Amino acid sequence: MTAPENHLEILIFPDESEDSSTSLNTCLNRINSVVEKYSKDYIWHMDKLTFEPKNVNCHSDTFTFRKDSLPPYLYTSLCFGENVEDEWFTLYILFQLTEEIPGIVIRVWDSDGEFLLIEAADHLDSWCNPESCSEKVFLYKGNVHIVENKREKNQEKEYRETNNINEMLSFIRTNEEKTKASSQVQNDIHKRMQGYPEKIQDQIHHAHAFVPISVAKVLKAQPHLISHATRAFCLRDALDMKAVKNFPHFGSEPKVMQRVKFTKCLYAMLMSSQYVHPSSPSQSNPNYKTHSIGIKLMCGFEILLAQVQDREGKCQKQWTQYLSSLHKKGYFKDLLEGSKEYKELESMAREFYLKNQADTIGERTVGNDIMDLIQNSSLELGLEEKLEPSDDDAWMSISSNDLDLLLQERFGLPGDLCIDPSRNDAVASAINKFLHHSSGVEGAEFPHGYEEDQSSGIATHSEENKSGRTSKTVTFQQDRDSIMDVSDNENDVDFQLDEFSAAITKMLDALEQKAGADDETGSESELSGEDSDDYMKVMEQELSGTTMAESFVKKDDDDTVDIDMNALQNVIASYEAQIGTPGPASNVLNPMGINMRALLEKKNAKQSPGKSGNS
Repeated sequence: MTAPENHLEILIFPDESEDSSTSLNTCLNRINSVVEKYSKDYIWHMDKLTFEPKNVNCHSDTFTFRKDSLPPYLYTSLCFGENVEDEWFTLYILFQLTEEIPGIVIRVWDSDGEFLLIEAADHLDSWCNPESCSEKVFLYKGNVHIVENKREKNQEKEYRETNNINEMLSFIRTNEEKTKASSQVQNDIHKRMQGYPEKIQDQIHHAHAFVPISVAKVLKAQPHLISHATRAFCLRDALDMKAVKNFPHFGSEPKVMQRVKFTKCLYAMLMSSQYVHPSSPSQSNPNYKTHSIGIKLMCGFEILLAQVQDREGKCQKQWTQYLSSLHKKGYFKDLLEGSKEYKELESMAREFYLKNQADTIGERTVGNDIMDLIQNSSLELGLEEKLEPSDDDAWMSISSNDLDLLLQERFGLPGDLCIDPSRNDAVASAINKFLHHSSGVEGAEFPHGYEEDQSSGIATHSEENKSGRTSKTVTFQQDRDSIMDVSDNENDVDFQLDEFSAAITKMLDALEQKAGADDETGSESELSGEDSDDYMKVMEQELSGTTMAESFVKKDDDDTVDIDMNALQNVIASYEAQIGTPGPASNVLNPMGINMRALLEKKNAKQSPGKSGNS
């Protein structure tokens, strides 16, 4: 069975010091209590976090450990759909489990693979790559642990892979300091979970909605059903809308105003999904929003109920076909239909059929729960005389500046590095150093071990090449980690650029001398100094009517062209031409840790006062 997109998978291995069956059941009960404690008021976007016991003979089709027999474990998979906060809240609960339940080790991954390493990619050790870290990332005692491949003795580059899950679990429990990831990796992971469990309330949004009484009862009894109704409406198709055209379940019911509890993700999805029903008031009506939300929710619940009826009809049809096939195969022998023996065989067949239709039954659970709640006559609504006001939904609107700040906070460098004026002077040098760097077959390497300049954010270090010459390289720093490092390593191609350039220069000099010797007899045709000056003046006059001469920047102390300044200005011009979109300039500068947007904004801010003062 193919795993769905945007899903999370979890393995929990209890402490093996106790009896396996007792330990598994005890651990399951403790886990359920911890999960309930932290997620009591949480509205899950799709699946609720639950666990089920697995044993050594039960393997999941969605994960693989190479030829190993797994120890007793608990397993679950959770679909978080459009709301990635479900994933990080689940991870927060898993960290709490490792701290509150002694001895357990947790393995967690999602549809992207080792998402913990993806989150901390900037601070991983050099040996970490998708091949070496696959299925070797665990949680233990509130920390991330990575099991490194064992290195064979006296072998510098050969490794013996560690793929036995039992060995890895034992090694983590007995050598936790060796497997624990660096503090920077831990910080990257914990930063995404920062604020929980208090953050749960920040993700909630309350809104008024004009809904049928039955819908109001359902939402009051089971607030988490709002996620199923919202997603059913937002993911509707033409057949769904055909089933809810006349609102067969709620069309004749009176409606009431209710304060409905959403997550911000669900509310944004509902409001962004355009739908106008014929019974909706005009947009100029002050109650348009409450009626619009109510109609959308009513559609969502109608879709869920219609899907239940469709599945029940399909199941009944499939059961009839299955029963007919049993008759043809002689399952009931010659027994009379309705006899005691016949009913016993039929009951056994139905039990087998239902057991093998677990997936279909599971899909019907939500709709069946809604139907049971609607038909429950003892369920009372208890209308409030005065509802609390709706929450302000201004958070749905975001300016371009706010978006830039969010992106800068999430993906950019710290502010003090982004606006450092010294980076203007270092751009040309950094580009030059980067282009002169020799890279290995796997691309540019980013080793550590260099001297840092804390004031400028630039680190320099020296290396000695095979010819005995020492060369300096430049590295931009971010929190003591390399954003761009152009030092050599043992896997680099041995290409000495200086020696190569010197050899080319000698060859050109030799060719020039040879050409000069051949032309000695014709030296009369060579330009004298005065003729050369006259020639240059004529050329300048010819170019004076073009923009070519103006495109070069000259140094103050002489008339030579400033190559570095021209390179910098060309890069800036290229960036400005991108108009905020991705392009070659940003692709070159971003890996170097240079935020051109911040530098240009600071440049414009400095120029604005001068212009206003002159006017």
